Amino acid sequence: MTAHSDILGFALQLGYKHKDKLSSGLSIRWLEASILGEIIGFDNRIQTIRGGGLQLAHSILEAEKNKWKNITEVDKHTLLDIRAFFDSLMLFQQPSDYVTFVGDSLWRGNVEALSRLASSDEIQSLGGLAMLYSAPGIYTQAELKQYLDSLGAIIESTQSKEPVGMLLSSRDNTIALSYRAGNGWQIMDINQYSSLSFEPSQTDSLAVEIAHGLRSSLASESHAYSVFNTSTFTTGKNLQLTQLKEALAEFKGNHVLTESVASPELVRLDLADIAVRYGHIQVVAELAKHGVDFNMAKKGDKTPAYIAARYGHTHVIAQLAQHGVDLNKARENGAAPAFIAAQNGHAHVIAELAKHDAVELNKARHDGTTPAYVAAYCGHANVITELAQHGVDLNMAKKSGATPAHIAAKKGHANVITELAKHDVDLNKTMKDGATPIYAAAQNGHANVIAELAKHGADLNKAMQGGATPAFVAAQNGHVNVIADLAKHGVDFNLADDDDITPAYVAAYNGRANVIDELANHGVDLNKAGSDGLTPAFVAAYYNGHANVIASLMMFGANFDLPYKSSDELIQHIRDHHEGDVIARLDRLIQRKEKGHNSDISITPKDIAFVMGHEQAHQLLQKTQKIGLVFQQIKQLRLHGEQIAQQTDSKSKSEGGKAIALAGKLNDSVKSYILALTANPKDDKYNATTF
Repeated sequence: MTAHSDILGFALQLGYKHKDKLSSGLSIRWLEASILGEIIGFDNRIQTIRGGGLQLAHSILEAEKNKWKNITEVDKHTLLDIRAFFDSLMLFQQPSDYVTFVGDSLWRGNVEALSRLASSDEIQSLGGLAMLYSAPGIYTQAELKQYLDSLGAIIESTQSKEPVGMLLSSRDNTIALSYRAGNGWQIMDINQYSSLSFEPSQTDSLAVEIAHGLRSSLASESHAYSVFNTSTFTTGKNLQLTQLKEALAEFKGNHVLTESVASPELVRLDLADIAVRYGHIQVVAELAKHGVDFNMAKKGDKTPAYIAARYGHTHVIAQLAQHGVDLNKARENGAAPAFIAAQNGHAHVIAELAKHDAVELNKARHDGTTPAYVAAYCGHANVITELAQHGVDLNMAKKSGATPAHIAAKKGHANVITELAKHDVDLNKTMKDGATPIYAAAQNGHANVIAELAKHGADLNKAMQGGATPAFVAAQNGHVNVIADLAKHGVDFNLADDDDITPAYVAAYNGRANVIDELANHGVDLNKAGSDGLTPAFVAAYYNGHANVIASLMMFGANFDLPYKSSDELIQHIRDHHEGDVIARLDRLIQRKEKGHNSDISITPKDIAFVMGHEQAHQLLQKTQKIGLVFQQIKQLRLHGEQIAQQTDSKSKSEGGKAIALAGKLNDSVKSYILALTANPKDDKYNATTF
């Protein structure tokens, strides 16, 4: 595997959003290291990441989970350094993922502005990264050598004591380059790692390396051109900053785009792509003069207008419109410039597109996803605001019936819900399966969205087809935070689905002990049976033997003596669906009950746990009566303390408080005992004849 793929995999393990390349962010971090003279340190960090792999990523996540406790200072420093490194490079790589942090106008090429947020402390102390020069170009290998020689000569003439860093960016890759006066060149292509050094006179060999790394963007290797954008940087406190800027500006002015340079069709499209991507409107204007068709798309069917919208360049959109470009032209999947602008949080691009009457701001992809929907998906409330100002239908749904409100709720974007509510969006609108935004939020554990929807009058009890309510799906998925928030709004937790399955039942079935605890705190009926006749206690004992759920039910006084409604029916069901040891234990149970002269064989949760072979659950259920009595006594002690504490004299208040505190300690002790039972069953072999 390459260094690039290793680092991509590591980033995914750390929880960063999936990207197919990180060459831009890595190149900027390498430039910083080059300026500081710390390339060896950069290389060592990359080797640490590659060598540590998944285990190192796991160590970072565990340390963060444990709030950096029980870890040596050396390890803490190493892990924090790697996390900070990734935070920085991801911000440089894809600022649109951090719109709430950086704003909607920054894109990857705004390195100078991003540096104030993402650069290392050392670079910040030097004034951050300062851009000297940016320009697209087309070069043969011989021309590339001449170009490098000219850049090197300019830097030498300024006698800059700092290295000057460069990003060479094609549509597929970014290479980092630096030049130190008197020493020469260093280059880093993460796809051909590691760093290489060249003397000032070795620009022919350097040109070969650059061409190899960047020419892959062309449609055919037969083309002898490299097309890329050069962005040049130093630090804000470089004493030669002004001199460098002036010299490079003069250099840029001497490189005029001519018709002969822009003549090869494929290369012209590449240059148009790069010019648009980096916001060079002068080059766009020149290419238009030389007959470039800006409605054509080369790679990935992305037109120049689409690319400009992707990177937030409103001035390029305006320039393209002057040349009659179709601002609605979509990719093969139906995504138009408005769509990609919305996806990346560029509300200012939406505003620019809206100035042109022909643009359809509601234009959906072929799968029905509109700009409003994708903005809601990504959490871009600013785009929702802008779209609403231009009359976009914010209730427009996909084929499934999902609206922007649904997807915002599903993804946890309470800010989008807030904005949608300002524009009279139907927050109770159902999908084809009956799911509401509230249901989507509950299903995915977003209590913040529940709270926001409740503010705007959403129906918190509205069920989808089949009768499952938001409380039901929250209990099913173990989202105790949602249960707690729904309780604040008076939700009925005893509402069952069409099969009489309650939130408590489904929580027990799925082993959600924490949900049982929360439901019990709100007075839920823990003994309510479903249409199948099973209570939560029976469900926990029968399916997977959820001892943790049984423990919670014990703590809150569930009845474990309630037998199944029809033992004959249950016995037949077990015989039809099980074999081997389960049937053997069932026969033993029946024999024991018959020996007790029971005319009607009743089967309790304890019995079914035994039959199914759920050892921990069965052992715990054998102690149900004793544990239940203890909890009753603790409850009585707490109630007694509360009664005394209500009296007016200070002595009674004090004694009542002590009783309440003691009840709490006793309750915690019994809980600990139960948890120990569920975690550590008896050492002796489980005896299949023990009831």
